[in-house]
Amino acid sequence: KADNYLRAGKYGKSLQEYKKLLYGNMAERFSTEEYGDLLHNQAIALFHVSSFQEAATGFREAYARNHNEKSLNQYLYTLLMNEQKELFVKEGTSLGKSLDELEKLERNYEAEKEKCSSNPEDYDFIENCKKDLRASFAGG
Repeated sequence: KADNYLRAGKYGKSLQEYKKLLYGNMAERFSTEEYGDLLHNQAIALFHVSSFQEAATGFREAYARNHNEKSLNQYLYTLLMNEQKELFVKEGTSLGKSLDELEKLERNYEAEKEKCSSNPEDYDFIENCKKDLRASFAGG
């Protein structure tokens, strides 16, 4: 159910469902890796309805459990989004990334950022949608 909501872009509802799974009676049934994967998906929902910092924390927790490169990379990308370059380098190297790998991640991030900034109207629209989502989620 949580995954379906996430795929459908219903981030607030997916977040509620992930919290039920992660902190409810079912939590003990998941392997450490499965639990980490659920944390990863919850962090995606947090990215959309909350803050980059909360998403970063979620991706970091996910990686600690699932050891999935995807979770690690998402964690590092959210640090860059939060303009935490120093922490990006520190965390990246402490979690086993080489400086070359970190440079590649940063180049990828900058390239995607450039694509987004080429049309400021889209950026404003997305930011307004995020605010609406956050307000909607906070209300219920």
